[in-house]
Amino acid sequence: MKKLVPQIAVALILLGSLSLAPGSVPLAMAQVTPGVCSDPGWELASLSLDGVTLHLCSALLSEAQFAMPEPDNAMQVAAAADREGGFRELTVTAVPFGMSAPTESLSVARAGGAEEYREELRAFRAEQGCVPQPGPTVELFGQRVPGATSVVTLHVTGPRAIPVEITEWVVEAGERLWIVRASYGLGPDGPGVVPGAAAGEDLISLELTSPDLDQPSTSLAAQTAPAEPSAEPDPDVAASAAPGDLPFPSWWDGDCDANNYREASGATAYPLGASYRGLKACGPRPAADRGAQVWVQFFPGARAQIEWQCPEISKRFMWLAYGIKPYQSDGSEVVWNCSPTNNGCWLEKVANGTVGRAPQPGDVLSYGSTSTWGHTSVVMASSVNAAGDGTIRVIEQNSSADGDSVLTVNDWVVLGTVSGWLHDAGNTSVLIAPKSVLVVGPSSSPLYGTQTFTATVSPANALQPVTYVWQVSGQSPVTHTGQLTDSLVVQWNHPGDQTVTVRAANAAGAVTATHMVVVEAPLGAAGQATPLAGQRPLTVAFVDTSTGYINAWLWDFGDGTTSAERNPAHTYTQSGTFPVSLAVSGPGGTDTAARLFDVRVVDGAVASNFTVDRRVGPNPLHVQFSNASAGSITSWQWDFGDGTGATQASPSHRYTTPGAYTVRLTVSGPGGADTVTKQGYIVVGNSRWMPVALAGYSIAATEPLCSDLIVNGGFEQGEGWELPETHYPATYTTALVHAGTRAVQVGIVDPTHNVESYSSARQLVAIPADVASATLRAWLYPLSTPAATLLAPAAGDAQYVLLLSESGAVLRTLLWQLSDERAWRLHEFDVSDYAGQVVKLHFGVYNDGWGASTAMIVDDVAVEVCP
Repeated sequence: MKKLVPQIAVALILLGSLSLAPGSVPLAMAQVTPGVCSDPGWELASLSLDGVTLHLCSALLSEAQFAMPEPDNAMQVAAAADREGGFRELTVTAVPFGMSAPTESLSVARAGGAEEYREELRAFRAEQGCVPQPGPTVELFGQRVPGATSVVTLHVTGPRAIPVEITEWVVEAGERLWIVRASYGLGPDGPGVVPGAAAGEDLISLELTSPDLDQPSTSLAAQTAPAEPSAEPDPDVAASAAPGDLPFPSWWDGDCDANNYREASGATAYPLGASYRGLKACGPRPAADRGAQVWVQFFPGARAQIEWQCPEISKRFMWLAYGIKPYQSDGSEVVWNCSPTNNGCWLEKVANGTVGRAPQPGDVLSYGSTSTWGHTSVVMASSVNAAGDGTIRVIEQNSSADGDSVLTVNDWVVLGTVSGWLHDAGNTSVLIAPKSVLVVGPSSSPLYGTQTFTATVSPANALQPVTYVWQVSGQSPVTHTGQLTDSLVVQWNHPGDQTVTVRAANAAGAVTATHMVVVEAPLGAAGQATPLAGQRPLTVAFVDTSTGYINAWLWDFGDGTTSAERNPAHTYTQSGTFPVSLAVSGPGGTDTAARLFDVRVVDGAVASNFTVDRRVGPNPLHVQFSNASAGSITSWQWDFGDGTGATQASPSHRYTTPGAYTVRLTVSGPGGADTVTKQGYIVVGNSRWMPVALAGYSIAATEPLCSDLIVNGGFEQGEGWELPETHYPATYTTALVHAGTRAVQVGIVDPTHNVESYSSARQLVAIPADVASATLRAWLYPLSTPAATLLAPAAGDAQYVLLLSESGAVLRTLLWQLSDERAWRLHEFDVSDYAGQVVKLHFGVYNDGWGASTAMIVDDVAVEVCP
């Protein structure tokens, strides 16, 4: 997408015979192939306008955004509008010689009339209070055509009128006058920026080609002379005009007011054919038949309307159906000039593109185009699904030959230049079934998270009460009865792809919609490999055993190569010891397991290697070593780094002093010997329970001596804790601490940084099997910003403490809350059931990216074990 700016470059090039308007400058025709864009970055839109096939190449608006008229419509306007992030519109109007523009106050089109049209458009903009300025000169149909630029305040996007910059060009070609118009909304600080527009993209280039410019006009060919009515009203006609569910217009004399119209104009009035609730579309169409203007009053003293312009049928319907008096408005203003104070207009105003709202039968539309008068119609039928896609059928005047048209609705937007509509929100005179139900809620959630989902039924005049049956994956159905909106709170207990389905029903019918949710378990990177040692070249098979919702893997083989496969195979061609790591990511962030294991590659026949059941833990630390060597081996010599060793293949060892230990294994056999050394491989933490680590907690003199298993529980150093790299990772902080100088912040404190993310701090803890009790204690400071009155519900946010397995599986949820207490509170959890296991403490916060931002400060963590 590009943005519209005053400097607009347009190249409209049609192939075929052209007659040049006086004053225009002939140019050599560009070498353009119909249906092929000269710029490969442009999109091709194939259009049909007044019987002419057009191939439009543009980077501005796609084919899907264009609304096209029926071939026999008097209004031959191809229009595309975009209201996302502002307003943009591009229209091409074909006016065959002998006709006038249906939405313009312009003369009848004739050969040599292009300059006349330009002057009339400039004069009209001046009447609107504008000062037209010279616009860019562009190539249209092989001619250089000057443009005129004006800034006009218009209703184009909804109730609020905005300034719109309009550049207009007029050119004569193919027995027609063509009006090309490019417009964009202006914000308070200048042109609105289209999302995705790059800096400096200030030109809009178009190519318009056609293989059949000389085709006859379809709107002219559709004209037929109406039958001349008799002097007296035809009784059959009068009978056909008898009231339906709307009263017959009291001011009419004959069907379509034929007698009054003929008396005033000398011309024939006739029904176009379309009818809705007894409301008839009438002609002649001023644009096509050049019918005379006849002003009528619906009742004495009422504001007069012109038969048979488009506003007349909308005002006639509003008076007969809703009792709303006629008022001043052009077609584009029928909706937005409707006022309770001026004309008793009590109808609801709905802007085009409002999610969950589509025009309904009886709604009155305004087409907020940037033409001089715009258009209006009345909705006869609507077929729009729960996704906001479908069609509506309208009754109208001075446009379609039979008085009705079908408009496309895409993603709740009526395509073309419709700006909005008037709607009777209280119309329950008929049993109206739900046409759609829209389910709104988050698309992702953490495991055990609680979220709110809302269902909204449309149309707004659907019969009430509505019964909602909610069905959530793996849970029992829930039934509510209420009005047009209902909600359900869901807690997710199983990871993976889940669904929220709702059936909304009233006495007239039912609709169903489904919402998908990805439930994400906390990520835990883990893996295995076979073999772990051998002679080069050595091919190793890697297997992912990670937990959580994962959609990307990155293995680092330690030799400068990586793989994004989940379960890759890799061949090592050089000798050495290669530490292997695995990073996994999903919607919730990324987790990395650094140095999962080492792969040992040698030149000889014997390769030494080993694994351990744990590398980090409190003093005393019991480690099981497992031989992973390759080759024919007859002896093993272990050096545990603390002055002791062993000669078994897979020994166990007890470390009794805190520190980092380098471990060596030498193996030998008939094929030779090999030694592998792993620096600082075993880390033994502090064993003493220090009361100062938890302020306000002390040990009675009669209590047995207990141990603290946590390394760096006060976060004063940078060791012991893992802070996974996610969309918003945990950080150490000095701004808010419980004791000492540092704590760790998980989650988002600043609401301007709010983004969907996980944030956590983790530590592996080995709980000895022979302890009588094990207790986790931590000081937590929860906050959710802004406090007290949240900008929006933060139902998806959560502060939690989990107990995970060594591989990352959830063993137990210790705490799950959403709190803005903003005070330090000591939390204690009995974890004695996990004696003899290696567990991972997980302090986490999930932010759903909406409303409040949520965080938790963690300090003075300890796992106290007592014999």
